[in-house]
Amino acid sequence: MNPVPPVPAGWAPATPIPAPKTSGARIADIVVTVLAFAALGIGCAFTLFFSLFFAMATDPCGSGTGCRENLVGWGMLAVWVGAGMGIIVAIGGTIFGAVRRKVMFCWPLIGIALAAAGFFLGLYLVDQVVPR
Repeated sequence: MNPVPPVPAGWAPATPIPAPKTSGARIADIVVTVLAFAALGIGCAFTLFFSLFFAMATDPCGSGTGCRENLVGWGMLAVWVGAGMGIIVAIGGTIFGAVRRKVMFCWPLIGIALAAAGFFLGLYLVDQVVPR
């Protein structure tokens, strides 16, 4: 017995939909995007771990030294917000680029720039703790 029913008269059998063509540039974009995400992850892990040592900036502070210890918390917040924003922008932009079939590798690079900006802002704030 034939498990496939016969095609009714006047109906043509459905043709399979061809797979979308994948160009070499698209594959390269995906590879560079994955590598940039790896760099973003490693970079954010480094900045977040390094920010835990910001508290050591208050070691020379004591009574009457004029230190501004509150800047350590703001510096840590700048690093953590910068890393978080970098990751959120990178993921959101990459999803947007993938859905629209646009270039994706720039989004993790923008995320790296945001994380680096947050890190250097945090370093600047922590550097201002001890008066010179």
